[in-house]
Amino acid sequence: VRRLQLENQALKIDNRSLGEKNKTLSSNQRRRSSAQVPDELKVFDVELSTFSRKYGIVAEMFPPEHRILKLPVPNPPPAIISRSRYASKSAEELGLVTELYSLLPDHLHRFVPTSHFQSLVQQQLQGGRSSEIGKLRVMAGQIFSLDPSYFDIGFTNRDTIPEIQKMLGTTGPGSRSTLSKFPPVLFTRQERDPTMSTVFGNWEPLAKAIRIIMFGKNSLDIAGWPRAKCNARKWGITSCTPGLLAWGWVALIFILSPDTSFTKDGVGAKSRLPYAAMFTAYKQLWVTLWEEPHILSIRRQIDRHVW
Repeated sequence: VRRLQLENQALKIDNRSLGEKNKTLSSNQRRRSSAQVPDELKVFDVELSTFSRKYGIVAEMFPPEHRILKLPVPNPPPAIISRSRYASKSAEELGLVTELYSLLPDHLHRFVPTSHFQSLVQQQLQGGRSSEIGKLRVMAGQIFSLDPSYFDIGFTNRDTIPEIQKMLGTTGPGSRSTLSKFPPVLFTRQERDPTMSTVFGNWEPLAKAIRIIMFGKNSLDIAGWPRAKCNARKWGITSCTPGLLAWGWVALIFILSPDTSFTKDGVGAKSRLPYAAMFTAYKQLWVTLWEEPHILSIRRQIDRHVW
């Protein structure tokens, strides 16, 4: 009996030892699995990170679904700036993936369908977006000709400032129901137009914002291209894109709003404004109206001011 008791105790010790080994092996396997990125892809991480930040400003404010990134680009590819881009949901998705490939260097195209590419784009896009919005927040007083302290991250009474209420079309604190995807600040003379014929007519704040994004916080006080390193030089950007124009307005409205953050789905944490849906709507308008006289005039004025 004593011998059987000793053998049983030894088996228990062995089982505990095996259990600990299995936990260690399992943990290492998970760790290796999460880091199992092909070396040929990892060597391009710096280049992909730079692309992701550029893409997140000039093309898409929020990362595309992985499903869309796996779509093949048609041959011939569809026009990126065309009304037909939004003729259907499938056309819109093909336009999105076509635009991504058009901005990405050819030698990186084969990595687009990978989960590592998706993860890197999401991480860098979100980081870049936060960084650029931070620059605009610091300069918002100059952009809107208001007291800079109104835009401090810790200032919680933005929705009580009459000038900001007018720009957002609100009547007072907590009036979430009156917040619109197309607030007055977008329109000529900051007067909402039901016909949308003057949308984006209030172009001066947008031009200032884009100049700050492209050339830095001090660029409003100098003319032309500054000598210092800047996004415009790094990304090779010399004119505005529909995505950049849409990005600028969504960022400015976010800064005007009571929000200091939004959800992963792009919804304002406090205002519940649907920022992701607003970006999509604004970009669609810029794309589909790109050559319309009203929009063409606005684009030319912005380009002259920015570049």
